[in-house]
Amino acid sequence: MKYAACLTLFLLAAAGSLSADLETSVEAMGLATVTRNDAGDPVFGLLAKGDLTFTAVANPNVKAVTELLGYWSGSLLGDPADILKRLYVKVDFGGFTALVGKGRVTWGEGLVFNAGDVVFGSLTPVTDLTRSQLRDQTDWLADLTLYLGPLTYIEGLFLPYSPLAAAGLPYTDVYHLRGGGRFVTDLGGLKIEAGYLFKADEAVHQPYLSLHGSLFFDFDLSASVKIPAVAYTEDKLKQGAALSAGLFRMFRFEGGAVLTVRLEAAVRPFGLWEKPAVPSPDDPYGLLLYPEITYAPGEDFSVQLRAMINPVDGSGMGSAGLSFGIYQGFTLVGFLSAMWGDGGDLFGFGRMGDLALSVGLDFIY
Repeated sequence: MKYAACLTLFLLAAAGSLSADLETSVEAMGLATVTRNDAGDPVFGLLAKGDLTFTAVANPNVKAVTELLGYWSGSLLGDPADILKRLYVKVDFGGFTALVGKGRVTWGEGLVFNAGDVVFGSLTPVTDLTRSQLRDQTDWLADLTLYLGPLTYIEGLFLPYSPLAAAGLPYTDVYHLRGGGRFVTDLGGLKIEAGYLFKADEAVHQPYLSLHGSLFFDFDLSASVKIPAVAYTEDKLKQGAALSAGLFRMFRFEGGAVLTVRLEAAVRPFGLWEKPAVPSPDDPYGLLLYPEITYAPGEDFSVQLRAMINPVDGSGMGSAGLSFGIYQGFTLVGFLSAMWGDGGDLFGFGRMGDLALSVGLDFIY
């Protein structure tokens, strides 16, 4: 925590003399929530979010970003080291770019479900549908991209630290290193992406293939598989197979109104396709769905419906949200969330957070 505070003070001091070359983004949000505990009794909680981002823009070929992000609810949530969300430099050498630091790369296609995201993994259910960014994990990395044409490039990636390694060590075991690459091109309006990542920490090879195009709806399809590097078995190979697919469309109407619809699916071909007697986290469900509808009649007001649905056991979680811009960057936000399902299902009524109402203010400058 003290290191993040020192870094913030340093950047604020630098901003005084370099304000013309430094863009600053600030978000502060406070949210009050009424929900139920496991016994069905009402409980109340407060959540505060702070997000401070500095972007150096003096040189058009060099971009440096520092982002500090934290959540508080009675105490700081999560690991204090995670407050440093981003800290990277990206350099464009003309046909060749390099990114070094803590950041995010997006491989594959899909907002919520993405089998091609072999770097961070985007196949597990999202448990908080009120967040503006449902997938935003970052890591320390070195990324090199060579452009072969307007829509064609080769990318190499190296990740020195493993999420499976013990925290707080000043070094990393060579058997925890990860690295790989991808090739991206366009063929008649169809984006084709193929890549591979070796994860020494998991001892697996993970190739993937992704497609993205447009036919009335924007569509995407991704597939990946984890191939054991040691102790290979057919069951392990089947367990690591995954598919994802998505549809997206934005409708614009007269007067500036916008309606967006999205549907995504995560498929485990060899996962659970029947409701198990005893659920296990090691046995993923065969199908998960994420539908989303957003309607914005103007710039200052929007309504959004989101859901995470498990068709296999019939359970799910839904969220209805609204935002209303009230004054110069201040936005009133509200969410109503509910779960359905039985006690042993992936989601279920009668557990902590099965019903929740949240109201708050969000300020962005």
